[in-house]
Amino acid sequence: MIRKLELNEIACELGLSGKTLATRPVGEQFYLLALKRLDKINVGDVIEVSLAGIQATDTSFLDEFVLGFQRLILDSYPDSMIFVSNVDIWVFENLTRLIKSWEVDGLRIPVLCFHNDKYEIVGKMEANLLEAFDVCLINKEVTARQLSETKNLVLSTASTRLRKLYEFRVIYRREVIDSFGKQYVYTLPR
Repeated sequence: MIRKLELNEIACELGLSGKTLATRPVGEQFYLLALKRLDKINVGDVIEVSLAGIQATDTSFLDEFVLGFQRLILDSYPDSMIFVSNVDIWVFENLTRLIKSWEVDGLRIPVLCFHNDKYEIVGKMEANLLEAFDVCLINKEVTARQLSETKNLVLSTASTRLRKLYEFRVIYRREVIDSFGKQYVYTLPR
């Protein structure tokens, strides 16, 4: 289930203009209000963080709000994910810069963005994982068996690549039982 958080609405609720979001304290206010709005995060939730109408942010706001949410999901909700949508070019550049700065410090927190009418991973990702991600972009649903056949990989290698993308929360998975037995189906939100 996709649950949508509109940052413009949160900005209005906090009495802010909403076009420019800056500073760590404001990011923390957004984070706390967003958690309150969600009430609780359920197993399998996909949370879309919409930045529609947001023209600028600083890295402190993004660190506190977006990466704070991503860390919460990674640490506490193994079957849930977030993605950021309606990202302005300047916000996208700041998010990219922020994630690169975390990587310099040895932390890896990639974020899935819907940007320029397509999904992109912001953050460091190995070429083989990006190749698997590209298969997910092309196909509505992907299993390890399909990735294995498409890219001529050993089944366990295909499975590992998809699992790693899932563990970074840049793709979603659900378990199915079909003629091949129990397996995971990997998808992008929407």
